[in-house]
Amino acid sequence: MSMINKGIPYFPTPANFFDEEIMELLEAKFGVLASYIVLRLLCKIYKEGYYISWGKEQNLIFIRKVGGGIREEMMEKVVELLLEKGFFHREIYEKYGVLTSERIQEVWFEAITIYIRKQEEKRDTERGRE
Repeated sequence: MSMINKGIPYFPTPANFFDEEIMELLEAKFGVLASYIVLRLLCKIYKEGYYISWGKEQNLIFIRKVGGGIREEMMEKVVELLLEKGFFHREIYEKYGVLTSERIQEVWFEAITIYIRKQEEKRDTERGRE
């Protein structure tokens, strides 16, 4: 049985993702597991749409699902560094308790626009067959 998501099924990841300054800093501070955490966060965000609610409870649930020996304190520090360096939008996080960014929203909007266009083309093609 397939899962129905309100998000997108995949998202583009730049070839230099792991060479970006924030990723190198995260790995220097927390090890390679930090990169995995970021990718898992992005997957969760895009699966949901363009943001996720984030707080103590979501942090604990995320750690439990991801596993790999991630501790609550490490997870909090990783998210804090992502907010500090602008990977996630701090003001939106503090005001609404969600993780998102302008880039995440742009990727989501572009993917949804392409999806809608393809659905319209498919509908037009099917109408042409009638």
